[in-house]
Amino acid sequence: MTDAIAEAVAETTDDAEIRVGLERFVALLLERNAATNLTSARDPAAVMLHVRDSLGLVPFVGHTHVDIGSGGGFPGLVLAIATRKPITLVESLAKKATFLREVAALLGLHEQRQPAAGQVRDGGLVLGVGVERVLECVSHNHFGGFI
Repeated sequence: MTDAIAEAVAETTDDAEIRVGLERFVALLLERNAATNLTSARDPAAVMLHVRDSLGLVPFVGHTHVDIGSGGGFPGLVLAIATRKPITLVESLAKKATFLREVAALLGLHEQRQPAAGQVRDGGLVLGVGVERVLECVSHNHFGGFI
């Protein structure tokens, strides 16, 4: 399976450091997902669809990010791997939050922050894929910033 992951990731970037990080992330996600339901994606091809979608957001990444409902790491963890910029990953389910913390530590993404209240400023990005209340959070100025 690691060959399939390496081939799929190689199509996404020429940067060797990013490829290694994404390969490790995808392998860890698939391994953990077999025992714990982190995402509905169950094979490398399905996970890579999410990775590619997440990488499409790279041009919009500033220096302050919040990913609400980080789940299995899409898009926040993928963006952290691709940009090496700190991001606050917000996840309410303990099993998913634990996975995110473990992967961030294993990949040396030590700048990843725990969920916190605060403001997103200076071109910050609030991400909320599949989260119903993102607009409500922003409209009540929990984060401040733009969507």
